[in-house]
Amino acid sequence: MSTRYYTLPVDQTKWEVPSGSTTIFNWEYDETRDRLLNLYEKGKERQWNSNTRLDWSTEVDPGSADNYPEFYVPIYGSDIWERMNERERWDVRHHTAAWTNSQMAYPINPHLKALLNDVIRDERWDMTYLGMQVLIEGLALAAFSMIRDYSDEPLAKAINTYVMQDEARHVAFGRLALRDYYPQLTDAERAEREEFIVYACYLMRNRFLAEEVWENLGLDVAECLRYVESSEMLRAFRKMLFSRIVPTVKDLGLFGPKVRTAFEDMGVIEFQDVNPDDLSAADEALAEDLDQRRGLLSAEEAATASLAGIDRARAEEVKATIQAAQEH
Repeated sequence: MSTRYYTLPVDQTKWEVPSGSTTIFNWEYDETRDRLLNLYEKGKERQWNSNTRLDWSTEVDPGSADNYPEFYVPIYGSDIWERMNERERWDVRHHTAAWTNSQMAYPINPHLKALLNDVIRDERWDMTYLGMQVLIEGLALAAFSMIRDYSDEPLAKAINTYVMQDEARHVAFGRLALRDYYPQLTDAERAEREEFIVYACYLMRNRFLAEEVWENLGLDVAECLRYVESSEMLRAFRKMLFSRIVPTVKDLGLFGPKVRTAFEDMGVIEFQDVNPDDLSAADEALAEDLDQRRGLLSAEEAATASLAGIDRARAEEVKATIQAAQEH
């Protein structure tokens, strides 16, 4: 594997987590699993190929404000930012985008690494689902939505739109599987899961301080962190990152006093009234709308689009343009 894309050599950043578990194969599905099976079928039908679904011929300037809006940069508006020239700001945008989009270009953040260690080590299946499908992937969904909804770079918007369509199903799978299981827990078992949610959410909130980026760029890390921790814009950004987690946790019934107090402390309790199904439906609809606008439709889908008022000729024109670019 090439290491020229990474800020540190890969052999310095990999880690192993010992774990033990029992695997059971069970082919019996009762009626309560209908929604899970429907989700599985939807996943098969809507699996997408990034080589054909995305226009990789798109020229992307990795440090441009279109690719990574400046208000996304955690130190945007700070004294450090104001002292920079345009080339220095380009570097900051480039590295912040790399750090935001990939935990490979940068070594995995220590807060996220600590959470993954705990999730992978735990041999209880529901703790793995809770940690991965609900918390980590729920946070990822919110972060992806910021790029999908606010970036002006078409390839970045398309990638995040399609990835979110997949991720939304992952989160829904975890929610459906756990929703049947958690009512069976004892009070002590439920309290343990709620403690884990509080611990995990604070870890994930701290993951967005970006210490490693400021250090790598040779900036004053302490000054950057002082600004990041006090910035009103960053507070609003971190709040939005929990827009997927809070309603899902409430839907699972893990919404005791400690969890509510933690969400109030983080300023994210307002998301408790959001319907998780509405969020998933919106992610699906945005991906389907992108397909229609880019002409990536089968004959049956194109007919449906026509009935919905989509210009078939324009859809085919876009599709031909994309295919021509891929061939050359």
